[in-house]
Amino acid sequence: RWTTVNGLVVQSQVVYAGDYAARATSTGAIVNALEQLAAPQYDLYYDMRVMIISQDPVSSVYIQRFKKADTLSALGVFVSPTGKLGYRNDIAGVANTSTTNVSKNVWHEVQTHIRIDSAGGPGLVEVWFDGTKVQSQAEALGNAPITTIQLGDSTLGRTYDVAFDDVSTAPFFVNPGDNQPPSAPTNLNGSAGAPNIVNLSWNASTDNIGVTGYRLYRDGVLIASLGNVT
Repeated sequence: RWTTVNGLVVQSQVVYAGDYAARATSTGAIVNALEQLAAPQYDLYYDMRVMIISQDPVSSVYIQRFKKADTLSALGVFVSPTGKLGYRNDIAGVANTSTTNVSKNVWHEVQTHIRIDSAGGPGLVEVWFDGTKVQSQAEALGNAPITTIQLGDSTLGRTYDVAFDDVSTAPFFVNPGDNQPPSAPTNLNGSAGAPNIVNLSWNASTDNIGVTGYRLYRDGVLIASLGNVT
């Protein structure tokens, strides 16, 4: 289902959930997959389960990449030769390595958020590891949106064995433990309680895990973030 596949295989030996997962095994060849997004994104979250089975001790291995329409990479997320999680701003050519250790032969969740300013101002990169934010940094990422995501590495001459599962992207934070959306609130009503005051009420949303709150917009502009109230 990916737009382009280079050497990645579907297998059932190393799987996080379900019956199958992808696996990238290389002794120097490029092994990855690319997916062209349905629409360019200035704000994108990229989430996955990943297991580093083996890695050569002198080279990083990339697990995620965000690419632009000119096929150039804006950002790549990697595991360093010493097993640390990090990312590289491919526009500036500068790497940012965290202190977070990615243990081998264990499934981990990695989620990366990239935000690009269409006006060319500072963007943002955030990285979560096993549900905990481990990196957050303003980054100059140009003004062109992301059009393609890459799964795996695109560098020749590296040796690694990596498994991937439960890969997803979204324009909002991905919670892999909560995949069922809540119902839409209904019966929105408003009444003028006093001059310059409007009282709103609605029927509660329902959810298999639980609704935590509501965001109230007027003409597309957020004016209030509320708790689980109606």
